[in-house]
Amino acid sequence: MATKVDSEGTVPPLREKRDMSTLTPAPTPPPPTPSPAALYEDNQTLALIRRVLRPQSSPNSPLEEILPALTSSPAVDIQLYAFIAIICRDFIFAWYSKITNDRTFVDEVIKVIAHTTRSLEQRLRQIDLEVLLLDELPALLNNHVRDFRQCVYRHKTSLCPHLSVPEIFHNLQPHPALKSSLESERIYLKLLSSGILAALLPTEDLQSHCERTLVREILSSLVLWNVVDKLSEPWMLYEIITKVLRNAEPGVLQPTDGASTLSLQNEVFHSGEDDVSISKKDVVKRKRRKSRREERRSSKHRLQKYPSSDSPPRNSAPSPAPLPPLYTGSSSTTPTSPFSQHVESFITFSVVAITLALTAITSIYNFINYPPPAPRRKKPILRMSFLNFMSNFLKLDSRQPWLRGNILLALSPLAAQPAGSFVDMILSDLFHTHVTSHALLVQILASARAAMFPSGGSMGPPRPHPTESEKLAMREAAARALVRRIPGWVKRHWFGGGAEGEEERECWKVVEEHLDVLADKEINKHLVYQVVELLVVRLVPEVGEAVVRELLEGRIGGGGASQEGE
Repeated sequence: MATKVDSEGTVPPLREKRDMSTLTPAPTPPPPTPSPAALYEDNQTLALIRRVLRPQSSPNSPLEEILPALTSSPAVDIQLYAFIAIICRDFIFAWYSKITNDRTFVDEVIKVIAHTTRSLEQRLRQIDLEVLLLDELPALLNNHVRDFRQCVYRHKTSLCPHLSVPEIFHNLQPHPALKSSLESERIYLKLLSSGILAALLPTEDLQSHCERTLVREILSSLVLWNVVDKLSEPWMLYEIITKVLRNAEPGVLQPTDGASTLSLQNEVFHSGEDDVSISKKDVVKRKRRKSRREERRSSKHRLQKYPSSDSPPRNSAPSPAPLPPLYTGSSSTTPTSPFSQHVESFITFSVVAITLALTAITSIYNFINYPPPAPRRKKPILRMSFLNFMSNFLKLDSRQPWLRGNILLALSPLAAQPAGSFVDMILSDLFHTHVTSHALLVQILASARAAMFPSGGSMGPPRPHPTESEKLAMREAAARALVRRIPGWVKRHWFGGGAEGEEERECWKVVEEHLDVLADKEINKHLVYQVVELLVVRLVPEVGEAVVRELLEGRIGGGGASQEGE
């Protein structure tokens, strides 16, 4: 059919009904845009990092060009740099800005922190996280709960008539950092920080006594001291429990899931935007611009694929060119006889058989004369300490002894070979999928920053110490969140058997009893210090094998070690 063109050279619209099968499908809709709250929070975090750490940089330059990478994940770097920005603003610039406006010192500190975090990430990849989080850490918690209950039982008895519960606990678990006063804690944290830096700092930075001392003071007095002090507060632990349980409720709508949060933060991290006031109108404009870009991209693709809109693609594709022959030798070759073919096959088979026999004989000889060391068998996941900790924490031995025995009996064949290998493989895959993901780490860092600096978008100073009534309210909120998360059938079978409402009161009583384990700050410090020591020894095993002086002598010689001793 010929196309009519008018006098102006334009093509009038076609009135004929076109074949719908030849039309290009509509472009796929863009992915859902994250909520304005999430965009606002991310851009606020980026604005804080730029304002504190790089105020002289261009607002359009991406962060990866103006700041060194801390880890392999840009989303994790954003959260870590937010912590660094708050610490530098509140604890370093408060006194450093009175001396000079030169930012060289801050830049050098950031470089040292980046080198340390990258080294820690490489060490973290070599740690068996299953053993650390499912066996070693639950064993510490189990010992803490067991000793606390022994202290409560011995309190005001003939065993310990004049000692308080924290004093009895310190006698059961003595720790050098908690033996006398706060000064002993600071000295212990300085020694711990010196050992960490002696193993992780670059050699050129480790040789400078001034730089080593400044970084040690920042790590011990600003980072470790605040972490231990905050995580030892009972009200802080109650608030963490409440937030974790509320975020885990199925009815609570999160602004974005883990994947969208990561993609959003990656996009913001690489874009370098410094907009801190995003409204709904701005979000709508972004969606429209993105839709127009998708439409233009789809139109360009359609024009490249179908140059003429009136000529649909033909159904018959052109036949491909014939392939060249694989062998282009002479056609007048002499055919081989069947006997020669059999002889050639026999020789080939004999050579292969002799080679395999020699290899097998050599392997057996080496195995008999030089036996390899027996590989260390990994402990099955179902036999790790986390099940024992849950059993002791819930007091299954006294409350439901038959239940504990039935659970162990049911899990016994799943932990033994050969079924244990298959079960371990499934549990290990689930563990690494849900626990060792970057999305979970980003969520933990963001929640920790919100708990320690909960001033909203302004990223102001830390929250004031709560009053006694506020502490009681936080404890009640944590108990309410725990009771709400207990399934109904557990309440009926575990706390039932009485009058109406008796199971709810019994449930509250048991939850309050479990929360008493975290009710004392001095006792919590023992647990926090043990957890910090476990993580440090696993990440930096050199600290547990040698003292600070020996570590420094091994890296920079005796001069730096003598200065450290002074």
